[in-house]
Amino acid sequence: AAISNEQASAQLRELIQTRVVHDLGSRNADMTVRVEIVSSMLIGLIVGRHIVHVAGIVEQDRESLVRVVAPAVQAILAPTPAY
Repeated sequence: AAISNEQASAQLRELIQTRVVHDLGSRNADMTVRVEIVSSMLIGLIVGRHIVHVAGIVEQDRESLVRVVAPAVQAILAPTPAY
């Protein structure tokens, strides 16, 4: 319900844009897009775990989720150069 609330969505969007994207993505436009993608992924994980209660996500402890998600986040934020 909170995600569908326009005011809550606006506040979350503002938080992401002012705190996360500005602080981490200010290096260049490519990094801004990367930070926005990671932010969206993490919001999806939070929604799936705490609002929608996706069984496979809810059943995992925090460390297990970090172990699975961290490599994807790292690959997006710090990709290895293509040769």
